[in-house]
Amino acid sequence: MGGRGRSPWRPIGVLVLTGALAFTGLSRVLDGSAARSSTTAGALPAPSTATSEGGARPAGSASTTSTSVAATSPSTTTSPPTTTSPSTTTSPPTTVAPTTVPATTVIPTTVPPTIASQPTVPATTTAAPAGTDAADASAGATLAVGGQVTGCASVGHIGDSLSVGLESPDFLVDPDDRIDARYRHVGVEQVRVDSSGGRSVVEMVAGQPNAESAARSMLAEGHDGCWVFALGTNDAANRAVGSGYDAWDRIAIMMEIAGDRPVLWVNVRTLRDSGPYADAEMQVFDRALLEACASYPNLRIYDWAGEVDDAWFQDDWIHLTSRGYAEMADRIALALAAAFPASDAPSASCVIRTGG
Repeated sequence: MGGRGRSPWRPIGVLVLTGALAFTGLSRVLDGSAARSSTTAGALPAPSTATSEGGARPAGSASTTSTSVAATSPSTTTSPPTTTSPSTTTSPPTTVAPTTVPATTVIPTTVPPTIASQPTVPATTTAAPAGTDAADASAGATLAVGGQVTGCASVGHIGDSLSVGLESPDFLVDPDDRIDARYRHVGVEQVRVDSSGGRSVVEMVAGQPNAESAARSMLAEGHDGCWVFALGTNDAANRAVGSGYDAWDRIAIMMEIAGDRPVLWVNVRTLRDSGPYADAEMQVFDRALLEACASYPNLRIYDWAGEVDDAWFQDDWIHLTSRGYAEMADRIALALAAAFPASDAPSASCVIRTGG
């Protein structure tokens, strides 16, 4: 389709999530060029040197971040009671996280309809074959093009500790390298980011909101745009240790919140070869995402798992280095523009790559 005038919901839009062990939470609500941020004290923890899961893992405490709109005080900074279950799911277990992960450091997650004119994504998406690995599906993926602009005027980003790193000045000293700046670089006008260490869609860590609660809070605050879900690492691990919620259940919860709004979901990868955070468990989650494309025409997947370089991982084999976080932030924004461009229809392919 041709270019259109911008509204809080341009032709199209998206949102995604990714996961890993706990990190210090950050929060910010950015409206236009003005930004307000609130950061809990402390730097992201350095990884420890011993673990029973095939490699070192970071210690550190879990924290949550929340966002709000314009001058509205963030309502998600108050952690919901751990005994309160999300309204659309049965009471989720609060102790499903892998027993090998410290209780406060479990690894790694959409709006009052104020703009009715935002178009929905047409049901013409070509999904990757069910059961196909992301690396194989990427052969037919849409490739992001430099300079491309997204139709998403507003983005709500829900993430885990990897997303905390995408905002962290400890890892990304230059503000222009952080995720909010990268979204603005591709044309997003309003950015809401809610990330928290140890977050998954269902389980709660140390009383912090899970991904479902964070997304519903963002909706209640007025978000009515695209979604980016950078989730799955903790979800895959929790499923591996016996959670009653499989990957499909978790994806369905977040997609129900998004409704017909565009969603970009960032898939997951680790370098571990054993334990609940093994990359084999991540691949189970990634395959479920690919299968979900057939059921959700508004879903697109950024193939981070197929692009991340091994050298970008920290020694815990889950979290990233400064170079890794900078690459991830830039590539997520480029994938958003390729999935839901301002000047054309949404990508015909469910899988999006940036060419790296």
